[in-house]
Amino acid sequence: HARRRFAAAADAAPWYGAGLPFSCTQCGRCCRVSKDRRVHVNANELRDIARVLKASVQEVYETHVAALQGDKGFVLRARRNARGESVCTFLRDDNTCGIHEVKPTQCRTYPFWPETVSSSFEWAAEKTRCEGIGQHASPASSPPASSPAPGELVP
Repeated sequence: HARRRFAAAADAAPWYGAGLPFSCTQCGRCCRVSKDRRVHVNANELRDIARVLKASVQEVYETHVAALQGDKGFVLRARRNARGESVCTFLRDDNTCGIHEVKPTQCRTYPFWPETVSSSFEWAAEKTRCEGIGQHASPASSPPASSPAPGELVP
């Protein structure tokens, strides 16, 4: 019986099969930085950022990037905004992104991260942090094609 239930669950459409309403309100909450929430970047993303800023990769690295201990990658640095919140180094005071056209994958795919769309419970929990979840708008009504499926490992 358990095998049949497992097989049926595996064949069922994902819980978000009807789409996930989302429209960014530019509240800037997703750009807040904490110990648990940092923006990870890779070398390709740093090159793109440098190109847009008309700076060298070295300059971008020294000014906007921090290396994680133990050779665990790189994250964008935080800065204090006018309200004293710790936010992404590229978040402007009007809550727009200073590198929008080349923002990192982590930012482009938010809130459609695998852990956020893994269940309706996780989606609802993220809604407490993101006022745009549940808002109807643009074509972003389901996870982007480039986003891994829930449970899929990301290299």
